[in-house]
Amino acid sequence: MVDGTSDDALTSLLSTVRLRASIFGASELAAPWGVSTEGLGAYVCYVIPEGSAVLFVRGTRRALPLLAGGVALVRAGMAHELKDSLKTRAEPFERLRARSKSATSFFRGGGTGARTQVICGTLEVDEIDRALFDTALPPVVSLKHEELSGATRHLVAALTSEAIDRKPGASLVLTRLAELLFVQVVRACIGLDVRIASWLRGVGHPAITKALAAIHRAPGEAWTLERLAEEAMMSRSTFAATFHDIVGETPFAYLTSWRMRAAAQLLASSEQSLKVIASTVGYASDEAFSRAFRAWAGMPPGAYRGRSPRRADT
Repeated sequence: MVDGTSDDALTSLLSTVRLRASIFGASELAAPWGVSTEGLGAYVCYVIPEGSAVLFVRGTRRALPLLAGGVALVRAGMAHELKDSLKTRAEPFERLRARSKSATSFFRGGGTGARTQVICGTLEVDEIDRALFDTALPPVVSLKHEELSGATRHLVAALTSEAIDRKPGASLVLTRLAELLFVQVVRACIGLDVRIASWLRGVGHPAITKALAAIHRAPGEAWTLERLAEEAMMSRSTFAATFHDIVGETPFAYLTSWRMRAAAQLLASSEQSLKVIASTVGYASDEAFSRAFRAWAGMPPGAYRGRSPRRADT
């Protein structure tokens, strides 16, 4: 169960994430059918409105059944196959799409057997955001219909309707729905406990989440172990040990990473000087900040600013 405080910590984190979603496939496939991809530069999300499928991600040695009403999320860059049966040979999605006789985004394919509806979309995040989720989520998240909240089930139904009907404005609606679905999947992972020690596990902890929320809200604050322990309403020693056990790193390691992440976003999206950015994220000098940033990013702040894709978009 995630209480309001946990949600505050998750909200403060997700509000910094730049998420770009798109729905690129809505299909009805009759067995036998199989689709493969060598891996995309974005998270891939599958929704199964009707029927069933098997998801096999290369490197995991495990096939996951996807039943009607289920949702699956595959980490960016992971080659995988989606098909009616493990015995079916999969073919590249592009080839299957090219053979479709449909002129719309909804297409049919496969054989003459049992039918399955599949909605497929991508969720792109920036490099630093992808690393954030890759450390917290497993390579594949598979959620059954009964594991979804009532709100998520309504969201899946709305997304399915929009993807199939494609009424005016559908692209914008689908983008927003897919982004909301990603948030719901992340929230479900907290309740299902499907991840290793990470910030996501911390969000689900009733005490540690308070310290995380404080760091997220004010990364430039002069935090001490005592102050963070007070936020969590724990003794200093208990807080330090619990934080490391739940999150997988020390409170100050997490604080430093979050400060560097905040600085990276400022470097990418603003013209603020290094001195101003350093002060904003809690450093007394831009020299100390530059050393910390180089250790975190593998390059100095100026070089990171120059290669930022966000600046290229402006």
